[in-house]
Amino acid sequence: MFLSIFTGGIAHLRVGPDEVPFDAHSEVLCNISPFFKAALNRDWTEARTKLIALPDEDPDAFTLFLRFAYTGSPLHDDEKTTTLNLSRLWVMADKYQVPR
Repeated sequence: MFLSIFTGGIAHLRVGPDEVPFDAHSEVLCNISPFFKAALNRDWTEARTKLIALPDEDPDAFTLFLRFAYTGSPLHDDEKTTTLNLSRLWVMADKYQVPR
């Protein structure tokens, strides 16, 4: 997976009602979630544009989602690691079919 991170491209995500921008390696998103794998590899508009809108998600919780995608752990000693955001992360992981 390490080398494919560099060849898979970057996905541009707009999160929450304010469309907070996030960029992530497509391969990382595809490896963690069947939803992102379908969105970035099938005949979806997102596969061509590499732009995914997630208007219903909380940006702070999505930060934890990406942290988990890259490191395997959402935990970090910062202001985003709150009980509320961890709860939102759990719901988000279920929504996007994250197996762990």
